[in-house]
Amino acid sequence: MTSDAITDIKTTGNVLLAATTGIGNSSTNGEIDLSVAGVAASSTDGGIYLRETDDIALISDFGRVVGLIASNSGDIVLTSDSGLVTVDNVVMANSGAIDVRAAAVDVSAEITGSGVQLVATGNVQVASGNQIISQGSGTTLLISGNSVSLGGGASSNETVRSEGGGTLSIVGTGAVITLDDHSIGSDGASIALDAGTQNITVNGTDTTNEIT
Repeated sequence: MTSDAITDIKTTGNVLLAATTGIGNSSTNGEIDLSVAGVAASSTDGGIYLRETDDIALISDFGRVVGLIASNSGDIVLTSDSGLVTVDNVVMANSGAIDVRAAAVDVSAEITGSGVQLVATGNVQVASGNQIISQGSGTTLLISGNSVSLGGGASSNETVRSEGGGTLSIVGTGAVITLDDHSIGSDGASIALDAGTQNITVNGTDTTNEIT
């Protein structure tokens, strides 16, 4: 998807998007172009495709919708051209993949999809007690940023977890990758951590596994 440089919805406040058969689409310029503070979006049978010009938060101000939900089918794609994406409410694609790209990504909620990619030119941070889960057979789970910091989880409920095999990759493109207790877990996925010329560091305890 590429932006057509025309803003579809602009407000200094928040926006709710709800549909049955999709919000935007995966074609060139098919996304909904936003310039808003926060968004909540829900689609029953169809994906959600959004592009924001700068910072954006996933909100729960509305009684009908919390975060980004593709209930039955469809992917979720959220792109910020130059800002921070704050994932502080759930992102879930029950039968689709999730792709979030931004200058930075800050996660303090659960993200679940049949494949998950979080890609930032700056930092990616996942707070302790939250999960990024890739479900389904042979899926891709990728977290890539200038630096990546993964908070602590629990056994079988790791912060970043692949539940259907495939690949699980953590990439630091310019700075460190930081792990905590039970940061990464897998049910058979190939796991790769690549910090390039930088370090992979640990904030957790000496007696607890960071990768399980």
